[in-house]
Amino acid sequence: MKFVDITGTSKGKGFQGGMKRHGFKGLEASHGVKRAHRRPGSINGHATNLGTGPKPKKGKRMPGHMGNKRITCRSIEIINIDTDRNLLVVKGAIPGANQGMVIIQQAKRLNRKKTAAVS
Repeated sequence: MKFVDITGTSKGKGFQGGMKRHGFKGLEASHGVKRAHRRPGSINGHATNLGTGPKPKKGKRMPGHMGNKRITCRSIEIINIDTDRNLLVVKGAIPGANQGMVIIQQAKRLNRKKTAAVS
């Protein structure tokens, strides 16, 4: 079995809220919650950043731009190579939209399951 690393640009999804971007649960749909059902909730208790200023910590999970980043899918198995039609058939998903450009490299390292399968 041969494995490759495939790098591409993921599909851009624009500006997304906390529920879609980070999988937050959201607030209740009743009992006094007014127009805040899909909001991430309070960030007040995390705003000190260990005493370095009045702003949220770096990496705080909040709404923002989602997708359109360079992603590498590691250790993708090669199923078939068709030299006549210049095709490489791999097992699994690869990053990016249909007809998108990708970079295919030999796998740098494998995880435990795939290492055991090769041995």
